[in-house]
Amino acid sequence: MKIKLFILFMMMILTSYLFAQELDLPIKKSLDDAVENNLESDESNLNDGTAYLERLSYFREHPINLNNNENDINLQEIGLLDPLLIKSIVEYKNLLGSFISIYELQAIPSMNMEKIKELLPYVVVSENITSIDAVKKRFISGEHQLLCSVIQPGQLSKGYVSNTSNVAKPYEGSAQGLLIKYKYNYKNLLQYGVLMKKDPGESMFGKSQLNGFDFYSFHLFIKKMKFLKSLAIGDYTVNMGQGLIQWQSFAFKKGADVLQIKRQGEVLRPYSSSNEFNFHRGVGFTLGYKKIDLTFFGSHLKKDANSIMDSSSLNINYVSSFSYTGLHRTVAEIQDKENQLQNAFGGVIHFKSDRLSVGVNVINYYFKYPFRKSNYPYNLFAFNGSRLNNYSVDYSYTVKNIHFFGELAVSNNEHLAVVNGLLASMSKNVDVSMLYRNISKKYGTLYSNVFMESSTPINERGVYTAVSVRPAAGWQVDAYADFFVFPWIKYLVNAPSVGSDYLIKVTHVINKNSAMNICLKTSTKEVNVDPLEKGVSALTKQKKYNLRIQFDMNLNSKISVSNRVEAVSVLKNGASPEQGYLLYSNWDFKTGLKNMNLGGRIIFFESSSYESRIFAYENDLLQSFMVSNFNNSGVRYFVNLKYKCSKKLMILAKWSNSIYSDIATMGSGNDEITSNHRSEIKFQLLYKF
Repeated sequence: MKIKLFILFMMMILTSYLFAQELDLPIKKSLDDAVENNLESDESNLNDGTAYLERLSYFREHPINLNNNENDINLQEIGLLDPLLIKSIVEYKNLLGSFISIYELQAIPSMNMEKIKELLPYVVVSENITSIDAVKKRFISGEHQLLCSVIQPGQLSKGYVSNTSNVAKPYEGSAQGLLIKYKYNYKNLLQYGVLMKKDPGESMFGKSQLNGFDFYSFHLFIKKMKFLKSLAIGDYTVNMGQGLIQWQSFAFKKGADVLQIKRQGEVLRPYSSSNEFNFHRGVGFTLGYKKIDLTFFGSHLKKDANSIMDSSSLNINYVSSFSYTGLHRTVAEIQDKENQLQNAFGGVIHFKSDRLSVGVNVINYYFKYPFRKSNYPYNLFAFNGSRLNNYSVDYSYTVKNIHFFGELAVSNNEHLAVVNGLLASMSKNVDVSMLYRNISKKYGTLYSNVFMESSTPINERGVYTAVSVRPAAGWQVDAYADFFVFPWIKYLVNAPSVGSDYLIKVTHVINKNSAMNICLKTSTKEVNVDPLEKGVSALTKQKKYNLRIQFDMNLNSKISVSNRVEAVSVLKNGASPEQGYLLYSNWDFKTGLKNMNLGGRIIFFESSSYESRIFAYENDLLQSFMVSNFNNSGVRYFVNLKYKCSKKLMILAKWSNSIYSDIATMGSGNDEITSNHRSEIKFQLLYKF
């Protein structure tokens, strides 16, 4: 299998390279390419990326005018530029006046061609400066959008089948998933919408769900009305500082874009995603006067939680943890639905000048039932109780070509967390970034998202350093090194431990039509010699090596292709290496029909263990993304169809199938399928008016 994969990949690379020498077309990048590497590298990020993709899609259809005032805020929303690049664009415009052409970006010293190519789909140069329109016009001149999605699995798992005629099936609902989403948007100045969702296995108008859909969401968001900079009603997200006490929107962690280390964006954002956990529900607003912004918000929301009942009264005594899945299919999942009441209140005072930015952040949580973590040593310092308070100060300062930033936070148990970083442009072709974090083992927080190794900010010290070099035209080298320490024990690591990560990525743009990159990543972590051992355990080093080679090109004006090969090797405790391999070829076609596009991918994979599994991002339907992990041995393929019926109506569909050669069943428990393959079809309809 390994030899066949290698031969097949070399044939694809050779064919692609021969085509590349004959063509002279610009490389076409999909909407998702900008975030692909970061999503694949961060499986632990609970924050929903669909809202980010939706935001990128909006800016692709309504590009940012670089000549508008406050375009630095919009450029932050795109998430593709670090603060120094944004500052360079703003200073260039202030010094030389309005942009005449989009190609003036090449004249900005810190901009490079690869970053310009990423940015081009989302920006435009125009003399028409956006004005702040009257409230009445905002409500009648915007764009309406109705999105309907259906998911149908090809094989039913045990959860949908009853064992006997007298026993009900474990899943209360049908196997179909359904989402209906309506949204109105006027230039991002006024947004409102409603979302309704039923996950596969959940009932609809059933005995546990009499109100139809399992999940409902509503939002109204208004911006730039004199002193009222933003107003959020319904569902919204709150983002503070560098994420130490709160960051609910999507944010990058360690990945191939080595300079993306700073959290940036507005405090309040509308929430229109189908994720059922990471948001607030209530009212929030931001008032602005000159250089000072004041933000206040309040939230009252029922959350899913794993509850522990009182044996005598059968009432909830306490909860052990939140439930993040949003699934309500079985009796146990339904019992945990919305059984914890969460009230949240907070605010931000933010001062910003040309170079200096300082913010003071406060958030308080109150719960109906106290939290009490399971009695394991790694939970000794975890948050327990019915009240959690967090306070922080965040700051940034820019001097010449260096940008400093950071955040200092404290929780109600009076333990500290700190993040400090810098971004520096050393020359036109060299940029560096550094970040230090020190988070106490007793620090407690919710809904945070920090640039660090762990998924939650607790029990970690570390230093991250990175460099991006462009040694010659068409060449770019990105690298980082990250060293971290866990002062207290972790899950499956029963002693204090250390670790490190290294990455180097070389990108070569062969011509306007083709590019190739090679990425090598290594990580070393300490884990238990015996994962089942209790108490203090001996640790051993687990080393993981990951090599990826990818080639992207356009065969002609209608066909683009991306080929990838990836290999993983895991070494632990002197045992034989655990290895994984993956090869795929991804194709996008503009068919002979003017309004129809086809895309697809075939993937060959082989992995000897769970530790050597490989992740791959998949193009999915609108406003959604999928990161699959590949274990065992087999093949997966999918086909995407997009057909634009008219200016207002679009139909999309995706059919996928995974076939395994070394297993007879898939999944476990209620999700077990007595088959070696799993297929799925998704259908989507988008109507704009």
